[in-house]
Amino acid sequence: MPYYKYRAKDKYGNITENELFAVDSDAVATKLAKEFLTPISIKEFTKKNVKKKANLNQLFEEIFVPKLKVDDLILFSKQMHAMLRAGVPILRSLKAILGVTKAKRMQQILKDAVEGLEKGKSLSKSIEDHVSVLPTLFVSLLEVGENSGNLDVVFLQLSEYLDRDRAAKRQVKEALRYPSFVIIAVVGAIVILSIFVIPTFEGLFKSMGAELPAVTKILLTTSYIMKSFWHYILLSFLGVYFAIKILFTRGYGRLAWDRYKLKLPILGNIFLKVILERFSRSFTLMYDSGVPLLQVLTTTSKVVDNQYVSGKIIQMKADVERGESLAVAAKKTKLFTPLVMQMILIGEETGEVQKMLIQVAEQYTEELNYELKALSSYIEPLLITVMSGIVLVLLLGIFLPMWDLITLAK
Repeated sequence: MPYYKYRAKDKYGNITENELFAVDSDAVATKLAKEFLTPISIKEFTKKNVKKKANLNQLFEEIFVPKLKVDDLILFSKQMHAMLRAGVPILRSLKAILGVTKAKRMQQILKDAVEGLEKGKSLSKSIEDHVSVLPTLFVSLLEVGENSGNLDVVFLQLSEYLDRDRAAKRQVKEALRYPSFVIIAVVGAIVILSIFVIPTFEGLFKSMGAELPAVTKILLTTSYIMKSFWHYILLSFLGVYFAIKILFTRGYGRLAWDRYKLKLPILGNIFLKVILERFSRSFTLMYDSGVPLLQVLTTTSKVVDNQYVSGKIIQMKADVERGESLAVAAKKTKLFTPLVMQMILIGEETGEVQKMLIQVAEQYTEELNYELKALSSYIEPLLITVMSGIVLVLLLGIFLPMWDLITLAK
């Protein structure tokens, strides 16, 4: 989240200037309104030393501190909910959890939270230096919980949301685990055969004096290249891997890839439903907590983790700002099914959009469970066909010359 520099006027007409760390300018305006300040100007704070310090801190954390696991964040949220619910003060709760936490990244976050609270800061303000590893939704809702006095409820909602999100990701990973394992095993078998097995037959094939089949020539050539230039091949693969990672994780390349993967056969529909289920749950969680609609759309656009869909949500926000209803704005994106659109429309008419979107999320969850179970039935025939083709080529390349040798011997 960026820094913002604002100028605002209080009820006595006094002008005040300050800096604020927030999700966007709408969040700044909302916070100022709660403090009975009228914003005059809100601009993103771009002081070079602040950016440099943030970049250096982020680089240090990425290199020397292990990544924050979602399991640790879920456990922390549940512990905080239980302790705050029991009436334990927030500072004492954080110190107690810090004493038993073993995760290095979580310890660092908790230490900063304790230090910030002891200096009189709020919890959300105390952990703002860790926004690069904490979910955007997490920090935003902590601020909402502090302002509303329902921090224990917010921690419970966050733990439930993160738990469901983790379950959805696990389902996708489990569905893709078998195909990934098979592909790795096949590639490994080809490499071992090409480097260690096929070269042992080369002398035998040459001693035959007969014309080798085209398949055998291809295998021998591939074996020679892999055996002689393996280090160049390895470097090339690493170079391609990092080039693709850089290209597809930033700028237009990331946008193009995020858009293309939603159109992939079979998998594209699964990716889209995972994203929309996350959007529905995060929207409901924030809207139910009293966050303004425009800020909800801004935050959920960052939660979905897809730049193409994020752009569509920002487009929804722009349409709502122009006075259009949420249903009309959502229809323009062409992301939602007619049934979902109907539920959003009913939610707006009854004033219970969050309840309708929870039902949408539950529907997406059921559809995902079904499609992920059916995914293996789509992939297995394809894998079997590919593996059979590879094995056939290897067998033909090795045994055809042997068959010719036996024929000549007879």
